[in-house]
Amino acid sequence: LEYRIITKTGKIKTLVHSCEVICNEKNEPEKIFGVVRDITKIRQMESLFQKKYDFVFTIFEGLLEENNIHFYEIF
Repeated sequence: LEYRIITKTGKIKTLVHSCEVICNEKNEPEKIFGVVRDITKIRQMESLFQKKYDFVFTIFEGLLEENNIHFYEIF
């Protein structure tokens, strides 16, 4: 599960957590193991990459259009 939180200092953090329930021989829950990870920087980098990709692709599309080249002709 991925979710965002606001810290006491007002920062927004993106977290992901997973857990596993360990059951006994009667199939009753006995233990729960879990991990919560801060993936804020990963999501920020993904967002930055997407913005740069969109920018470059927009320029690329403009160049193709100016030269009357269709995208499918290149590949």
